[in-house]
Amino acid sequence: MPHTTKRLYFYAPGDHFHLAPLDMFVVAKKSVRENGIHWLEPVWSTGPTPDKNGLLLFTSKLDALIYTFILNKGATEDWNVYPFNDVSVTEMMIDVAPLTETYSIYIAFGFSVDSKESLIFTSGGLRTRSFMQAFKIEKESSALSPITLKFENTLFQQINDYWKDYYADYCDEIKKQNALDSAYLMQVAHTAIDKIERSKNEKINDFDCISHYSINKEKWITSY
Repeated sequence: MPHTTKRLYFYAPGDHFHLAPLDMFVVAKKSVRENGIHWLEPVWSTGPTPDKNGLLLFTSKLDALIYTFILNKGATEDWNVYPFNDVSVTEMMIDVAPLTETYSIYIAFGFSVDSKESLIFTSGGLRTRSFMQAFKIEKESSALSPITLKFENTLFQQINDYWKDYYADYCDEIKKQNALDSAYLMQVAHTAIDKIERSKNEKINDFDCISHYSINKEKWITSY
């Protein structure tokens, strides 16, 4: 975390108020709101309707790094990867409580590809594949009573099913990968970016496969 003398809204190292089969990661940047509040601005995923837009989480730290490095190419922003454990979901939910009754979180587990297995880009970034879980916002919530999010295990089983041709248990394998040295994962991320085959298609299509970079195979692999 870059040094700052101001407390960042949403940034709370060691928060740890969520339950899931594996740790996840947020891509975010330091920003300042119009009212002068310094905050950690995360990447959001676009839902089917504006009220379904939500926080984007990455199951894979490597995927998050790849996504971040591509966002930072030619941009003035400085996006970084943060453990979801270090983000205050309570503050996030309180922040949007006046606008919505539910808080959507999208769990990404790969990148979208076209029928030629080339990765799809949109608005300067990679299109992710994710499952969404919505959490009801308790209107009386306060920062003094941290919210604990319980993610559905069935979502992670569906993620495992996507990658069953390559991993006996995707979540278990990714958990091990996430524990690898950060400097090493950064090197792998740059190698993966150099090997990307970019699709000419920017639109959502019916091709249901996804891709991610295999550390062991040293190449991009496609699900199913």
